[in-house]
Amino acid sequence: MSNVETESTLNGTFSKCNVVMWIKTMRLQTALVTSLTLWAGYISVSPLNIKSALLIGVIGVAYHIFGFTLNEVKDREYDATIGNGSKHPIADGKVSPLTARKVAWGSYFLAILISLVSNFRAVGTIVLILSVIPAYAYNNYSKTHWWSNIYLSTWASMMVVTGSLYAGTPTNITWVVVGIIAIQIFVQVMQGDLKDLTGAEESVCRTLGVDLSTADEYVNYKTDIEMPSEDPIIGDNTVITYTNVFTVFIYLLKFTQLGLLIFIPYTFWEAGSNFSIMYTAIFFFSVITFVTTLSGFMVLVYNRDKIKKYSSMHELTNIALLGLALYPIHQYSSLLIIAAPISWFILTNKIIHSGSLNPDV
Repeated sequence: MSNVETESTLNGTFSKCNVVMWIKTMRLQTALVTSLTLWAGYISVSPLNIKSALLIGVIGVAYHIFGFTLNEVKDREYDATIGNGSKHPIADGKVSPLTARKVAWGSYFLAILISLVSNFRAVGTIVLILSVIPAYAYNNYSKTHWWSNIYLSTWASMMVVTGSLYAGTPTNITWVVVGIIAIQIFVQVMQGDLKDLTGAEESVCRTLGVDLSTADEYVNYKTDIEMPSEDPIIGDNTVITYTNVFTVFIYLLKFTQLGLLIFIPYTFWEAGSNFSIMYTAIFFFSVITFVTTLSGFMVLVYNRDKIKKYSSMHELTNIALLGLALYPIHQYSSLLIIAAPISWFILTNKIIHSGSLNPDV
């Protein structure tokens, strides 16, 4: 089949509304997490109202479609060869890369257009426009630059700043939220690197010494004892070996993030705000959940689905804790941050993907 025929066929698929393939291509299960970065930035300056929440939500979704669809286009050759069971409609030939590229850039300009015609401050739109630089850098170099986490963290940070500029002037809380989101995104990329260790992409994980080994190699490494091949502990399972540097780095990042999350309500408590017993109990419980789910994605035996599941559990806890941290600013705005991204993520995954905590990526 010629390229023209292939393109025509794929465009035909698109015209027949192959919704599932396009939802997977756009990674829509996390679309409201992108909106969350804008919402959180806005809340750090001023409470959301219904109009601003909806407009910012649509801008976030449109920008999300741009970034993640373009990522699928850029990574299609790599995704076609990795063979780890992940589903990539463009790499699998089910979605046209040319059409996807058009959809991506169309979504970017749609986000800018909505931002321009809204009553938000123009400086916010300028930062939104400029955020394409780190976003494009990540999409272009995520498989070759081991430090590419920084690109995506920078993009997410700029989205928080954009949201704050929509509302007014960034505050000290804004910069705390920037730190929280930057760390969250940085570690999320590392979680993605762990689930894709069977591939050949450069990553922070590999740079810090994380590697795969057979079970007997792992036992020998840990004990310095040659285990007989018939020993029942030795099997065909692949084991992930983590270096001390990697482990310390992960915990340092995440406990820094936790400290920033606690700092926000602490500042209001120190200023004289009184928190209800229920709020305090829920916040404390969320902190405990944050800590207990932290190491869940660092599994011993390599299992891609388990890494995705435990990563999802921890990241949803991150979202809930961020919403709770912002609760003293405006309770209804914070409830939006908690409810919308989490419920959308679980519902979309349940309908479209392998499970509510296991997207096919």
